[in-house]
Amino acid sequence: MTVHDHIDNDSAVSTPTRGRATQRRPQRRAIATRDGIASSAAEHFNTVGYAGARITDILATTGDSKRAMYHHFPSKESLAQYLVQGWGTVLV
Repeated sequence: MTVHDHIDNDSAVSTPTRGRATQRRPQRRAIATRDGIASSAAEHFNTVGYAGARITDILATTGDSKRAMYHHFPSKESLAQYLVQGWGTVLV
């Protein structure tokens, strides 16, 4: 079980449909991509710290594109917040 198993997957992705935003259950591939990026980021943050972690280094580990990263996380800060939210859920 990972930190990410405790985060509400239904709210992770919103997709515009016919001009309006709707909530839609993310596909398994999208969840795997998001969790892979988050896992790599957690390792990098642990190793070099938040300030020292670069998005390009995080993505080099996963093999994902910047486009994939920014689809799931608008910024490095939002990625860190996602991890903190997951850790907080595990602790509770």
